[in-house]
Amino acid sequence: MILIADSGSTKTEWRLLRGGDVVSQLKCQGLNPYFLDADAIAATILEELAGRLPAVREIRSIFFYGAGCAATEKKQVVLDALVKCFPHAHHVVESDLLGAARGLSGTQPGMIAILGTGSNSGMYDGEKITRQVPSLGYVLGDEGSGVDIGRRLLKSILYSEAPGKLMDTFSAFSGMEITEILDRIYRQPAPNRFIASFSKFAFIHRNDAFVAALISESFREFLNRIIKKYPDYDSLQLHVTGSVGYYYSGILRSTAAQEGISVGNITEGPVAGIALYHMQHPLS
Repeated sequence: MILIADSGSTKTEWRLLRGGDVVSQLKCQGLNPYFLDADAIAATILEELAGRLPAVREIRSIFFYGAGCAATEKKQVVLDALVKCFPHAHHVVESDLLGAARGLSGTQPGMIAILGTGSNSGMYDGEKITRQVPSLGYVLGDEGSGVDIGRRLLKSILYSEAPGKLMDTFSAFSGMEITEILDRIYRQPAPNRFIASFSKFAFIHRNDAFVAALISESFREFLNRIIKKYPDYDSLQLHVTGSVGYYYSGILRSTAAQEGISVGNITEGPVAGIALYHMQHPLS
């Protein structure tokens, strides 16, 4: 049997495969090695997952794709944890971007993007990620993400640039004064998640002309500043996974078409595609 994991900072989705069938679908908390050491990751797997897996000793291969797993030393953290939990299996740890590429594009070349709370992207040759424009995080970058849309929305509200009716609706939605919003951003933990939470308001009002334009400009900057830096961007398809790409797919496709970029697959998450990839390529 093969065990697949697609892990972000918030949650990890698992698929247990036997031949061409999915035997189990499970979830546990996120297992990002930037936030958890090997012992903590192993403890989480044993507590939240191992007891729910049938026939653990029959698992021969584990493919773990995770946020924070691009660097060799961080891959090793996850690898050490997996060895503790599944000592009889063969283990492979790769980045969430490679997982997205395999799940969205299989063995076909293309451009890959993860658009969720933050954003990430890369060029995929059908086997590996060959090039990346660096993701600069929520302070300097994360164009096209939930945090970028939330930041644009907040600035337009707090600078009183949005239409009055929209500002009134936002005030009722947030229930916060400007001082509390700024305190949450500059003094409290996880400001990126707080800012990104306002993308929910944007989604609710995505048919409002002002909000639709704001979302489109977030995607336009992502496409121009990031995607157009990849060779052959105008001849390869862009495949996207993540909640923001998925729920705003209409605006994303429309904006991309205006920029001469063809968008292929868009999924909320890549785990189903990753499972299919490993059904077809069990030794990869």
